[in-house]
Amino acid sequence: MKNKIQIEKLKLEKIDKKTFNFIKKSLPGISLSQWKWEYLNSNCRGYCFLAKINGILVSHNSFIINQFLLNNKKILVAKSEGSFADLNLIEDIMGKKVKVFREVVKEALKVMKKENIYLAYGFPNNLGHKSYAYGGYRLEEINIFISNLIINFNYYFYKKRKSINLISKIFLKVINFLWKSIVISILLYFNRKKITNIKVVEKKNFKDIEVLFKKVIKKLPKNYLMVFRSASYINWRYKNNPHHKYFIYGYYNNNVLEGLIVFNTLNKKKYKNIEIKDLLFINKNVKKYLLSYIFKWCIDNKISVATLWEDQVMLKKYNKYSLIMSGFLRNRLLIKKILIKSILNKKTTNKNIILELKKYLERT
Repeated sequence: MKNKIQIEKLKLEKIDKKTFNFIKKSLPGISLSQWKWEYLNSNCRGYCFLAKINGILVSHNSFIINQFLLNNKKILVAKSEGSFADLNLIEDIMGKKVKVFREVVKEALKVMKKENIYLAYGFPNNLGHKSYAYGGYRLEEINIFISNLIINFNYYFYKKRKSINLISKIFLKVINFLWKSIVISILLYFNRKKITNIKVVEKKNFKDIEVLFKKVIKKLPKNYLMVFRSASYINWRYKNNPHHKYFIYGYYNNNVLEGLIVFNTLNKKKYKNIEIKDLLFINKNVKKYLLSYIFKWCIDNKISVATLWEDQVMLKKYNKYSLIMSGFLRNRLLIKKILIKSILNKKTTNKNIILELKKYLERT
């Protein structure tokens, strides 16, 4: 019997245990409810393309779909997530090495183009780069600038180990004491102004975030591709997120939202960090207030490190002074990543699209 390769789009609501167990090989630790939140319960349903040989699952390529804004127009954008190919299984069935995954990639882009997905992108590891290029993606090197607010050094001592020896424990206590006594004390002096205008943005006020976003984008390049911060997106992405508890704070001026910061905590046995997933502001003063608030929040909640992403657009718009004065002393460290991107709408006039690089792009 001739081996037959079949590629199909999964009907998400009909996923069975066998299919889910195969898909989660590329998403360690994910539960079915978490997967449904990402692909089935989002505002724009995701895609999952499966490859089978003689009815046996061997590969998949999945996408989370969200509404983005480009040139003041709402578009659908697909992020490639959790892709996988069982190379050993494919070789066992076919009796030789066969490149199945690249055909899944090609078919996925073909189908999504027909269904009006404007653009597909992702940050895959280097093992799949050739398959993505074959399937229709362009590979681009991009720069992400990472800034860290350091309250103590627990994270740096324990991030790769569960325990440290006695000498290291003593050294850690000393360096934490000196850092708190000197550096944190100085930074607290510069951030001594009490900010009373920052409060939790409740679900009933998520529409305020959408209004703020529309103000912010007027000051940014038209070819800057940003997720559309609708009330429904905020509710799905943060309020109903099954992976983390999210904190959504806003800066209000005369009851008008002028700034937003969204973050989650990462709780480990020996330290606790925060990831700043989104940061919106109408001017540099509001940005300063939000970062100052985070600095104090981290102290009060015994955070070790807070992490913020920026891209080239934000770098050119604001200098690093406000970061330094808010405690982000280890700032704008350059991290290079490979971005895969495929513009499915060939009629677009936006050839030089710049993707906003913030931590909200991450899966969880």
